[in-house]
Parts: sequence; structure tokens; C-alpha cells
Amino acid sequence: MLTHVFEAYDNGTHKFDHYSVATKTGTAQVAMDNGKGYYTDRNMHSFFGYFPSYNPKFIVFLYVKYPKGVIYSSQTLIPPFVNITKFLLNYYDVPPDR
Repeated sequence: MLTHVFEAYDNGTHKFDHYSVATKTGTAQVAMDNGKGYYTDRNMHSFFGYFPSYNPKFIVFLYVKYPKGVIYSSQTLIPPFVNITKFLLNYYDVPPDR
């Protein structure tokens, strides 16, 4: 299911033609120090992925604390995840799974 989510969300922008990639984003609000609600300007972002999806060779986890000017982790972490994934697939010469 996580493979299909990445492909649907990505909309072909960072498509991996010959590899299946599974991902999950995470966006969390930061609780106020007084325990009464959440900060409106503070979030924590996470992005987890593994590939190839059906016989994983790599797991990548990215995390950002208090990103500026964006709300969702997909806005901050997809580009670095894609770059890391492409590097690992090429450097370790991982055979295509599609």
C-alpha cells in the first residue's frame, strides 16, 4: 500500500521507472509548554521510505524539527529523500525490480 501512495502522491515528478519505492510521511503539531493546545507555527516532519518495496535493501528515515514556512512533511522531505534514494540505488548498483 505504501508503494502505491508514493506513486499516486508523487504524480510522476520523482518517478522511479524501474524501482518500487514505499514511503510514509508524518507531520505533527508541537504541544505548548503549558499543555494547553498546540503552537500554530511549530511542526515536526518525518519521512520514512524503503526500497525496493518488495525486497528492501535500504531504509531511509528523515526528520525535521520546526521547519520554516511549510506545514507538511511532503513539502520539505520528498526532494532530499528522492536524492538519497537515487544515490543509493546507483552507488550500490541495485538491480531494478520492475
